Amino acid sequence: MLKSKVIKKEYLLVAGSLLLLLSYELAFKRTYVAWRQYRRLEEQLSPQADFRYQPGFLERKSKNLDKLIGLYRVDTAELKDVVIGTVANKAAKLNVRLSGVPAQGDDLQLDGFNIQQLDLEGEYFSLLKLIKSLQGTEQIGMVRSVVLVSKKNEGKDGKVNISMKIYLESIK
Repeated sequence: MLKSKVIKKEYLLVAGSLLLLLSYELAFKRTYVAWRQYRRLEEQLSPQADFRYQPGFLERKSKNLDKLIGLYRVDTAELKDVVIGTVANKAAKLNVRLSGVPAQGDDLQLDGFNIQQLDLEGEYFSLLKLIKSLQGTEQIGMVRSVVLVSKKNEGKDGKVNISMKIYLESIK
């Protein structure tokens, strides 16, 4: 049957060309355009490929760190008075007694930092509330460490005394 129909080669060439053009328009054109756009964007990105240097991010980070350091920076001339006054005031509200302020030794003085030690006595939960309160207080430094020691009284009531040493660190 095919032998009886004679198809001219020119018609086959036109039909093949139309088929090729149609397949390019429907399938390959979008892929080729997307590939060219990917290459163009890749070339634009390559000079900026060093993500370690981001000035905007570094500026925001620096401002946030300065703000945090400002919370813990105190004037060393007034440090002891401010710290003792603030801690004693907060302790009195929680029925905690400020039992002592030891002299500052050289072992508590570090380069750029000042560490203040305070001795307190009271009930366990009151001492914990005081620690929580001091952690949110500005201009006295930050709570560096806490040591709790319990001693049983030999008296009639048999209550347990809890003493606490708190170390407050501030930036000079």
